[in-house]
Amino acid sequence: RLTTAEAADSAPAWSPDGLSIAFLRQTNVPQQQELLLVPPLGGTERKLTAIRPRGFLRAVTMAWCPDSTCIVVTDGQGGDKPDALYVVSTQTGEKRQLIQPPANAYADTDPAISPDGKWLAFRRDVAPFSGQLQLIPLAGNFAVQGDARPLTRVLLTAYGPEWISNDELVFYAKGALYRLRPSAGGTPERLPVGEDGLMP
Repeated sequence: RLTTAEAADSAPAWSPDGLSIAFLRQTNVPQQQELLLVPPLGGTERKLTAIRPRGFLRAVTMAWCPDSTCIVVTDGQGGDKPDALYVVSTQTGEKRQLIQPPANAYADTDPAISPDGKWLAFRRDVAPFSGQLQLIPLAGNFAVQGDARPLTRVLLTAYGPEWISNDELVFYAKGALYRLRPSAGGTPERLPVGEDGLMP
């Protein structure tokens, strides 16, 4: 066992360098969670920041930057603004907004950074449980450059993208797993792994 707090811990994500596990801990403040790090063999936890998405209906997920210096996670902007993706430094805990969602969006979630750090895939909801996967290029300092473009149709209801190479994604939708080559403009291909595939 790695954590011993009475509060609920969730969304563990192992750093690429193998030195830390990031996770979220529920707080006594409604909808607020803390982003923490813990060594993989156990030890002292370190809090990076707190997040407070606006009325999230699913579990919050996060993505490590390939060099293990930062984490991308969903947080609220305040008021009625849509939830957005933020980059959090693992050294300082500094948090900066990565993408400004359009005003008619509900939330940007499910971030995934390609192994070479050049692409960010994520999900943009236009309403709860109604959205599509998007792709946007990244600069060397993990800042976006250019505009996001959709990868999937809204009706596919795709979630949880994960890169399996620098040019191919796996995600889940409608109880099945799919693969997609976004740079080639490909269409999602269902994987033959049976039903109820989730969270690759």
